[in-house]
Amino acid sequence: MAYGKITNGILVQKQPYKDAGFVVIPDDAVCGQVTADGGLTFKPPAPTKAERWATYQNDAKAALAESDKTVARISEAVALGNTTLTTPDVVAFMQMRADLRAILSQKQPSTIPTTLPTAPYPAGT
Repeated sequence: MAYGKITNGILVQKQPYKDAGFVVIPDDAVCGQVTADGGLTFKPPAPTKAERWATYQNDAKAALAESDKTVARISEAVALGNTTLTTPDVVAFMQMRADLRAILSQKQPSTIPTTLPTAPYPAGT
């Protein structure tokens, strides 16, 4: 059994014994977690804006890395004459990659997007 001190809905202190101002909390509760029911259940605090931006940039980096395989296929398809670099879907795909790279180099905006740039898979690749 654990006891915790809750201030403004946030678990600020956890200990194994009861003190004035402490309530019974779940054993797996961790300081910093948020409660809306007085300590019966807890959830992690909402991520900060900086954390959301870091996650968004990491997702963009992963999407860029994942698209590397498609760029290799486009290069091969161009070499074989199956498509050209000016085909609209190839241009759109390459623009998506440029947009992903821009996310990695820009400063945190005032509003963090929730979706990454996308493009259709280039035909003929």
